[in-house]
Amino acid sequence: MKISGILPIKNGELFIAKNLPGILATLNSDDQLVIIENGSTDKSLMLLNEFAKVDSRISLLSIGDSDLVEALNKGISDSANPWVAR
Repeated sequence: MKISGILPIKNGELFIAKNLPGILATLNSDDQLVIIENGSTDKSLMLLNEFAKVDSRISLLSIGDSDLVEALNKGISDSANPWVAR
């Protein structure tokens, strides 16, 4: 079963390095993690780009400042797998 996880992030610099490796560890090689960077003003986008460079399961979207529902809907629409999880 292929899964696309949806993860919106806004100003998550303090949590990305600590938590993202654990999230990725739960995914299989054919799963996907759609990360929606949502207008952060900290170094979140820079950190997420570094993770995306080394893990092909990450699909990184930067959509600017938007609300959570818009970010989640964008993540769902960009999901490549039949199952979507938040």
